[in-house]
Order: sequence, then structure tokens, then C-alpha cells
Amino acid sequence: MVMAFYKTYQIVFTDKFIGGRWDMGGHGWSSLNYSNIFVAIWYFSPVGFAIFAYSVFSIFPRKKNVIWTAFLVFLCLFWYCFTVIKSTTPYQYYYARYLLSELVPYTLLAISLALGYFFQKGRGWKIVSLCLTAFIAIYFLYFTLHQFKGKSAHGAHSALRGIQEVMGEKDLLLLYNMVRTLRWEIHTSLSYFYNINVCNLRNPSALHSKRGQTFLSKFKNVFLLTQTPQRIPALIPVGPILYRHGRFARSSFIPTKYRYSSAILYLYKVVKPKNHSSE
Repeated sequence: MVMAFYKTYQIVFTDKFIGGRWDMGGHGWSSLNYSNIFVAIWYFSPVGFAIFAYSVFSIFPRKKNVIWTAFLVFLCLFWYCFTVIKSTTPYQYYYARYLLSELVPYTLLAISLALGYFFQKGRGWKIVSLCLTAFIAIYFLYFTLHQFKGKSAHGAHSALRGIQEVMGEKDLLLLYNMVRTLRWEIHTSLSYFYNINVCNLRNPSALHSKRGQTFLSKFKNVFLLTQTPQRIPALIPVGPILYRHGRFARSSFIPTKYRYSSAILYLYKVVKPKNHSSE
């Protein structure tokens, strides 16, 4: 933990993390939420972290048991990996997933064991244990309620399903002139969830080359999806598609704002030369 807090000091008060893709460091206290140890603390509450720290330095060492000792070593390894070796989180939820899958659940297990230890000590400690549990539960409930605002990628299915209904298993979809993040979302979803052959197209003129025509001949039908209307004789309009995607807004803290982004997509069928049509 000492090393993790030193990493936090470097992020907040030094120029070691200034610049780069995310420019997380050197902004004073506003850089605090980029430090993984603090990101983790927000996910099991400050009170939970205090209980965890007390259990690591006071409760677990007293347990002269191989299982308890192994669990403590196990926890320390995860904390070292995710707060020292990997010490920053550019934004949440996306990058916080590295903490949520392992570090946070195992730490919550340790907190639960500590609360159980308090509960068994006596009547006064039972009340303390129940009060701490109630505080943590209310803290978790606050962020849980925000999850009911919407589901990630809500609204995208209708648009992607519409594309799937037009295409067959032997068809190809070309993605052209699209915003990078939108292209990633659509490409990944159509390829892995809707079983559609998808290819990114950077230069349309490449399709007219011999190599391009040979490639297109491998597919029964070829379609093109773009964000900008195209006026090319070889493209037959299929129709505009409203792509609407719900998500929690990026944040340096636990996200609570849910937003929709939308875009008009234009789907075309590519007319292939007869001598290159697929059998």
C-alpha cells in the first residue's frame, strides 16, 4: 500500500504522468481519481478500505493458519499488480474493469471476513459490525440505483438487427467513412454477435482494381455502410438506418450519468460486374 500511495503522489504532484494519450498527471488533486488505489477505494467505499487496511495489518497476521496466510499473500499480489505495476485508470467504466474483475471482489471478501470477525467478538462489536455493514450497503445502494437508468448499448440492437436481416451468410459488409469509435462498435458487434462478414474500407478505388474485384467475387452480395450519403452509380441505396446507442458517460469517478448517442447510417448494395459475380 505504501508503494501504491507513492504512485499516487507521483500522479498528483509530479510531472511523471503529464502528457501522453490521457494526460492524467500533474493536475493537483483533480488527478487523484486516476490513481488505481483511489479508484479501488471508491468501489468498496472509504469505510470498507479502512476495514480492509485494519484486517491486513491487525486481524489476518494474528490468524496462525495456512489458509489465512495464503489468502493474505494472494491479496497482496493482486494489490501490487493493480495499484503499483498498473497504477492508473484513464476513465471508467471501461478501464476500471481490470479492478472490478479481481481486485475489488477479493478485497470485498476480506472486508466481509473482517466484519464477521468483529461480529463474533462481543455485543458491542456486533453493533459496530452491523453499523459498518449498513453504511457500506447504503453506499453500494446509491451507485446501484444509477444502474437502472439504462443498459450499455441499449437501442443498438434494432439497427444492427435491421442490417442482419438484409444480408445473408455469404454476403460482405464494407464499413466506409465512419467515426473510429462508431466503426469499432459496429464492426465488433456485427462480426461476433450477428455473424456477418465485415471489412473496413479506406479507399473505395481499391474495389475497382483486379485484386479488389477478385476479393469481392468471393461473396454473393456486397453491401456498404457509411455515415455520409454516397452518389456513386455502382451503389444501390437500401435505406438510412438510425443507430442509437445508450451508455454511461466516461468519468474519472464511478459513472452515474447515462446518455444516448445517435447517428444516421446509410446502407447501400454494391453492384458487382457480372464477370466477377459469385456463383
